[in-house]
Amino acid sequence: MTRRDALLAAFVAAVWGINFVVSALMLRHLSPFLFTAIRFFLVAVPAIFLVGRPTAGWKPTVLVGLFIGCLQFGLMFWAIRLGLPAGLASLLIQFVTVFTLILGVLVLKERPTRLQLLGVLVGLAGLALIGVARQGSASMLPFFMVLVAALGWAAANVTVRKSGEQSGLAISVWSALVPIVPMLLAAFALDGADGVRAQVTSIDWPMVGGFVFTSWIATLGCFAIWMNLMKRYPTAAVTPWSLCTPPVGMLAGAIVLHELPQPVEWVGAAIVLLGILVASAGGMRLPGRRRTRDRPTPAAVGDPRG
Repeated sequence: MTRRDALLAAFVAAVWGINFVVSALMLRHLSPFLFTAIRFFLVAVPAIFLVGRPTAGWKPTVLVGLFIGCLQFGLMFWAIRLGLPAGLASLLIQFVTVFTLILGVLVLKERPTRLQLLGVLVGLAGLALIGVARQGSASMLPFFMVLVAALGWAAANVTVRKSGEQSGLAISVWSALVPIVPMLLAAFALDGADGVRAQVTSIDWPMVGGFVFTSWIATLGCFAIWMNLMKRYPTAAVTPWSLCTPPVGMLAGAIVLHELPQPVEWVGAAIVLLGILVASAGGMRLPGRRRTRDRPTPAAVGDPRG
């Protein structure tokens, strides 16, 4: 990668890390489901007039919308609202790399390399260490909710890969229409009509700025940059830059939200990152084919970084 493109990749990963903190601030005023519905509305409505429809058809698009919008973001924002530190959430959601590998084996019949299997084991050890650290100080429910959210994101990645869709931007934009109604219904069920109305009327200009950052800058803008890099360079040259997201998210959480994870959690975070890095280093091998590390692959989707 050129120095300019490497800086762009690092910039995108940093924005995604900061986005977790911005989302946590927004969740102080909005319920997780209402925030998710408004965010995806802002992602979809301007962009669908500019971006063509996905070539894979409606079924993968709807599935991706459910996996990303409802399962990933709905659960992740709910976990943050329940008290999970935004910085720790930015780390745990990175476990999508491991879950994508596992689902690739089960659904796509891909065979992982030894490095990938080693990365899975290392990542699980790091998660276990974080779980032990949190068991005595906080509820484990938000912890597992983010792991399920990462599984939802992984399911979306496998869905796109299986569908053969070549435009990650197109399927991300059009799938953003799917979770709007379910998340609104969940918000009304959780908060009632009066509660939703009160939250909407409380939106002020700083919150509008937060929506602009999370929807248009961190999602549409940065995702467009990321997809351009994915098209120009091998996947192995681009994806490791996403590992910059958790350190930035945890640092921003400590500075802005005064989130101070325990020392054991920092050690577990480092082990998880090591496992993800090892898993990312190995290339997938399809049965009966040579390894195609440098061959372009269908783009992964979603706003992985919060």
